[in-house]
Amino acid sequence: TQSTWDINQDLMSLEAKLKENFSDDLKDVEDVEELDLDAQVKMEKLSVEDKKFLERFQGLVFLSMNSIGLVSLENFPNLPLLETLKLNDNKISSLEPLANCKSLDSISLENNPINDIKQLEPLKKLDNLITLWLEECPISKKENYFEDVFKALPKLEELDGKDQNG
Repeated sequence: TQSTWDINQDLMSLEAKLKENFSDDLKDVEDVEELDLDAQVKMEKLSVEDKKFLERFQGLVFLSMNSIGLVSLENFPNLPLLETLKLNDNKISSLEPLANCKSLDSISLENNPINDIKQLEPLKKLDNLITLWLEECPISKKENYFEDVFKALPKLEELDGKDQNG
């Protein structure tokens, strides 16, 4: 079985691209632990079909979807073992769909339109979240940024690579 994926072929639909990397019946997807879709698939949001397809990756602990054009996390898959999620360089402003990803301990949202501390509210539901990256987001330019984020997310240990003491 294959435990890591890096997709680097021509752009096409998510499922079509993933099918190229597995046998026709996709019997091995539950064994995949890492999935890297960075800049390889272009989509504004996941379709219901994408969600169902990704939910077959039940062993996934690391998912990277940097620079794929996401505007919404609607239909984000339920991946119970997912610990690390990278969503850098997209256009995501609502984080509500992540509230159900209970195993997440690290989220990277660099260079997304996160403007306000209120947008981080759904992350309070993630008891395991200890690392968050928001560099290049408009919120990171605000006065008292570090203090405000650590106050809003009291279980957080690291923000943009720094602890509460900087």
